[in-house]
Amino acid sequence: MKPSEQILLESGVRFVFRMDASPTIGVGHAIRCVALAEEMESLGFSSIFVGRTSSIGWLEELINSIPRTIRVESEELFEIENGSDVLILDSYHLEPNSGFIKSLPWKATAAIVDNSTPNYLVDIYIHPGENYGWQIPQVKGKRIILEGLTYVPIRKSITSIQHEVRENTETKIVTVVGGGTDPTKFIESIIPVLQDLEVNFEARIFTSNRKLSTLDSRIKILSPEDKIEQHFSESDIVITTGGISAWEVASMGIPMGIANAAENQNSNYEFFTSKGWALGIGMYENCRWSFSIENLKLLLTSRDILRSISREQKSASLKNGCSRIAHDLAEAVVRTEVIKG
Repeated sequence: MKPSEQILLESGVRFVFRMDASPTIGVGHAIRCVALAEEMESLGFSSIFVGRTSSIGWLEELINSIPRTIRVESEELFEIENGSDVLILDSYHLEPNSGFIKSLPWKATAAIVDNSTPNYLVDIYIHPGENYGWQIPQVKGKRIILEGLTYVPIRKSITSIQHEVRENTETKIVTVVGGGTDPTKFIESIIPVLQDLEVNFEARIFTSNRKLSTLDSRIKILSPEDKIEQHFSESDIVITTGGISAWEVASMGIPMGIANAAENQNSNYEFFTSKGWALGIGMYENCRWSFSIENLKLLLTSRDILRSISREQKSASLKNGCSRIAHDLAEAVVRTEVIKG
């Protein structure tokens, strides 16, 4: 443990994650916070999740499984410990002038940001991945920025998976994930496309839509409650949208087909496809999906493509993002306190 982490631990610091999740806005913000809370817990810190989770059972269970971590459904139910709590924001919807941010006596404030994040005025900005245009808000005083591929938060259950491209397999195992809640109906849209492909594969499709079904014996419908980590470890290919799930897949080195489901995924989609970390297989525009049949077939049939994608992903070494964030965030909090003092 670094000296800055020891200082914060001995002073009773808690990390307060302000995020929301719902079928409409998805669960990406919450998953990034879960990854960080897991790391903070491993260092001995307590965490509090403040925000609605819309009764998304598997997400609530995931948060509840982290020791020293509690959930508070609304800001009104949260009680701050004066001068001991560090706020970490991860939201597109919380107002920048919210009293929860500006009026409470936080030890320090931080925000996980990208191009779609509102202009939160905080002490520390965490920008995971490459910067495709995000700029720090114009404010007085010095702010600390933690930015780059070394600051991508990945859950411990994902970083523990060791994946190698399987050779000489006639039937490719494909895991398909549409994000935590799939508001654009990616899964519902891609199933008919997969059914029309005259290629041998076994698809394991994760969806919270319990009404979906298929007569295609190559396709199995699974729920988010199923242990997706086990399926990742067995997969030859993952097809997913361009949110946090794409970063998790890349951290494991699993060949990936990526689909762009929303404007806030534009930069991820551009980065992953330009770096050779994934093949672009779909785009959501004007409230409808379009898919690249050519790239889907390449994913399912070309061993060279799979080896190339996996090699490029592994060259980035994404598995230590949470540790790096925790260490540098603790140091930044201590520096911020000295500056304020």
